[in-house]
Amino acid sequence: MSAEESTTQKIEQEVTDAVKKVEETATNAEEEVVKATKSAEQKVEEAGSTAKKDALDVVDKAKKGPLSKVSAFFKKFFN
Repeated sequence: MSAEESTTQKIEQEVTDAVKKVEETATNAEEEVVKATKSAEQKVEEAGSTAKKDALDVVDKAKKGPLSKVSAFFKKFFN
């Protein structure tokens, strides 16, 4: 094997190794994106659920709060 062939094989092997590393990195990055997306979707669902619960709590408090007493007072005298 000549020095030129040896150098060519060495370069080809380095390129092959580099391509494998890039493919592995891309695969790992894709997996991380999938995980992050699922995590974000779950957090959005949890936040939506929490926001809905918080909104319902606010409505319940408003129904039981001072405005409901004022409303009851006016209903009592004007109905």
